[in-house]
Amino acid sequence: MTAFRRLFGLLCVLYLILTTGSDMQAATRRVPQDYTTIQAAVTACASGDTVLIADGTYTGVGNRDITFPAIDSITIRSVSGPGACIIDCDLQDQAFILRSPSPESATFEGLTIREGRLETTTWPCYGRGGGIFSQSSDVIIDNCVFEDCVSAQFGGAVGILGGSAKITNCSFSECLINPAGWGGALAVVQSDLTLIDCQFSGNRCTGFGGGAYLAGVRGAVSRCRFDNNISTDGFGGGLSVNECSAALTISNCGFEANRAVEGSAIHSDNSSSHFDSCSAAYNILVGGCGGMNIVGDSKPSLSNCIFFSNGGSEIASETGNPPVSYSNIYLPSGVFPGTGNINEDPDFISVPTSDLYLNQSTSRSVFRHRNRSAVPEHVDHSSLGSVRFRHHRHGLPFHFQYPDSDSTAISDTHPASDHHTDADAHRDRLHGGILRVSDSDGRFRDMASGRMEHLRG
Repeated sequence: MTAFRRLFGLLCVLYLILTTGSDMQAATRRVPQDYTTIQAAVTACASGDTVLIADGTYTGVGNRDITFPAIDSITIRSVSGPGACIIDCDLQDQAFILRSPSPESATFEGLTIREGRLETTTWPCYGRGGGIFSQSSDVIIDNCVFEDCVSAQFGGAVGILGGSAKITNCSFSECLINPAGWGGALAVVQSDLTLIDCQFSGNRCTGFGGGAYLAGVRGAVSRCRFDNNISTDGFGGGLSVNECSAALTISNCGFEANRAVEGSAIHSDNSSSHFDSCSAAYNILVGGCGGMNIVGDSKPSLSNCIFFSNGGSEIASETGNPPVSYSNIYLPSGVFPGTGNINEDPDFISVPTSDLYLNQSTSRSVFRHRNRSAVPEHVDHSSLGSVRFRHHRHGLPFHFQYPDSDSTAISDTHPASDHHTDADAHRDRLHGGILRVSDSDGRFRDMASGRMEHLRG
């Protein structure tokens, strides 16, 4: 009996070691206090370890072209955020490469990756990801900044192939594909994707997706801004969605001043993704469609969206009109086919920062619900489109804000109509795409009024 008890005790101890050993041994490896380079710290990591990088600019061998051991998980994190921790690859190499064998999961937090570059289109990275390339790993990228990164073919800053990616609170600026390829800043293929609160500005490629290219992707893109991105010879200046099913949703996103041969804002190719509460305005016409271009066997659906002043066709499709409902599609005449659509100048307001907001007093793209029975139950949005918003970098949330009452409206063709007159409210704001009222104490409360209804006449 005593021998049995000893054996049982040993088995219990072994079980605990096997199931909790990685967590018990997790360590924080500091750069440069404990390791002189980021690569040295990463190489020393066991599963669950964190590489903690102090403030500073990291350059040279050992601080770029960083590869990973075959462990379960690893975290690369800065002490003070991307404004204080910069990995400058000096256009010599990529910053981080996760390829087989690589960690099953990797997290990157609070980093600026500058001038990452991948020139070759051959093994092992095949021109993918000038800043970060991940193949088959589960990757989290949070509160990071990507600047001036270059890739030869796929994802100027970040290339994701397989696995999953959660990218939040990041900004991508002035990244590009050179000489030819897809996804000026970001390319994600055959992956599960969560892309939230990110900004894509001034990126470019020659093929699909000046800002971002998604192919065979499932998941959600929300509260992202695409502006001034370019596809010089291709489609989707802001975003290109290819071979994506209804398992991909794009919501509360804004597209402005992007440019492409077709679909200056958005390109949809053989996809049936859903767009909800998105805005495309003032994108630059090069070919025949400055808004959303739909080709192949595509049937994307749109609800509560604004397409305004994009030049040429706002929405152009090879296979007939897509399902569009409760949206404001600005056309020379008539109303875009679909339930609850309108054709009105959205009456944007311009503020000194050149951001655009809906004029709460006069815009017909802001609605109040007065007769619940008159509106389909599934329409539960307070306003159309994401409008324009300011993006606060370095991890702060998106902030949808109306300007003060003395701001100048771009258009005042519509009289003031049907807007709230709450005595406590001094300013209207949009936060996360939902219309809210801010009282004199700065407290937000949701308006329960938001349903789309016709206000003509």
